[in-house]
Formats: sequence, C-alpha cells, structure tokens
Amino acid sequence: MNRIILAIVLLIMFFLFAQIMVNSSTDKSIKRDYKVLKKFEGFEIRKYPSLYVATTKLSSSGYDGNSSEGFRKVAGFIFGANDKNQKIAMTSPVIMDMKDSVEMSFIMPSSITPKNVPTPSSSAVQLKHREEQVVAILSFGGWANSSKIAIKEKELIALLKENNISFDGDLSYLGYNPPYQVINRKNEISIQVKFEE
Repeated sequence: MNRIILAIVLLIMFFLFAQIMVNSSTDKSIKRDYKVLKKFEGFEIRKYPSLYVATTKLSSSGYDGNSSEGFRKVAGFIFGANDKNQKIAMTSPVIMDMKDSVEMSFIMPSSITPKNVPTPSSSAVQLKHREEQVVAILSFGGWANSSKIAIKEKELIALLKENNISFDGDLSYLGYNPPYQVINRKNEISIQVKFEE
C-alpha cells in the first residue's frame, strides 16, 4: 500500500514539475509586439503592426477539429519541412481566423523575411503579410473549444456595443499554449474595430 501511495505522489510531483517546465518555456517564447491603445473593463484595444505569417486554410469552419490539423500543417514547416530543412523559432500567439473556412497562421520571427524565408515543402502552407490592424481583445483561461469561443465572442460584441465602438470583420482566436500545457493557459479572441488613438 505504501508503495502505491509513494508511486502516486511521485507521479503527481513529476506532472507538476513537467507543467512548470512547459509554462516556463511558453513564457520564454518569442511574442510579437503590439501597442495597447486603451484598456476597458473586460477587454482592451490593441494595434498590431503588419505581420509576416505562414498560414494554411482548413477544410471546415470553427475551432473544434481544425486546431490540431492546422497546427500540424504549419508546425511541420517551422520544424524543418521546407527546402532548406531550416527550423524556425516558434512565436506566439498562433492565430486562427474564423471565416467561412478557418485559416491558421504562425507569426514569423522578425529574423525571417520574404528574402530569406525557406519554401514550405507542403503546398498547403502559404507565406503572406497580414496588414496592420486595430483590434479589440478579450482574454480568457482554460481550454478553448468552439462553444467557449462563441460565448466569448458574444461577450466581446456586447462590450463593444456598450462602449459604442464600431467593429467589423471576422473573429480571430489567439492561442498561446502548446496542447500539452495543462495549467496557466491563455487564450484571446479579437475583432477588428474602428478606434482613434
């Protein structure tokens, strides 16, 4: 009996240590800069510069079922599935644009430009610029799924209407954590807004 208890305690300690290490590596990942224009109760307005991204279009709408497929496709490119077998640093967040069909994008680090970027081995991965954007951001923790994202979208839209902020465009989901990170997860949704600095 004591051995079983000891084994359970050791497993819990190993799990917690692994999660601390994952959390530490996530905190050290490259994050692209943005400017906070204004903080409101429950959300904030940010200005993102033009971003260079590797992106893939996915076959269905919504988060569920697409997040793993999209991640595999684009992660393959940054892990070396390209004409130079070059590994590219992971940046955060990973962006999922929720249109009629979903697009997943990884932001390229500033050292990767159109002049030196390797060519993806898969034709499903495209390289492009995202235009500068002003967006409203709502943050939430835990695990993301389609229903939670839909609830948070309604919350953000209600907050924008309450503050008389015009918005248009599609919803984007921003994910900051690898799928195996269990604690201290960070998610955001964004909607493009019309907002003067």
